[in-house]
Amino acid sequence: MSTTTMDDEESGPVIGSGDFLADRGYNETGSLRLRILMANEIALIAEARGLTQKDVASRTGLSQSDVSRIVNRLVRDFSTDRLMRALTSLGKDVRIAWSDAKHHEGSIVVDASDSPEEERAYAL
Repeated sequence: MSTTTMDDEESGPVIGSGDFLADRGYNETGSLRLRILMANEIALIAEARGLTQKDVASRTGLSQSDVSRIVNRLVRDFSTDRLMRALTSLGKDVRIAWSDAKHHEGSIVVDASDSPEEERAYAL
C-alpha cells in the first residue's frame, strides 16, 4: 500500500485501508470508534440545542475542558460509560442489547437511530 502526501511532487489522494483509525495507528479501533460516535452525538446535540460547552458541562457534570475534548473527538481518555452517562444527561436513551448471531461469529453494531424508521447503524 502506498500513500501520497502533500509534500510529494505529485499531489493526489491518500490511499488507505478503508479503516481511518487503523490507518492512523489506533489499535482498539472498535472501542475508539464507539467513543467517537458518542462524542459526535454529544456535539450534534449541543449544536442542535444551541448549547455552549459550558452549558453541556453543567448538564453532564463534566468540566468545560472535558466537553471541549469530547466535541473535538479527542476521546482516547474517556470511558464508554462516561460518554454514555453524558448522553443520558442530555436526554438520550442508551440501549445495550445482544442477540444470536446469524453466522458462526457475531458482530458489534451501534444503532444510533432515534426511531425504528431511521437507520443509522455502524459496525465496529
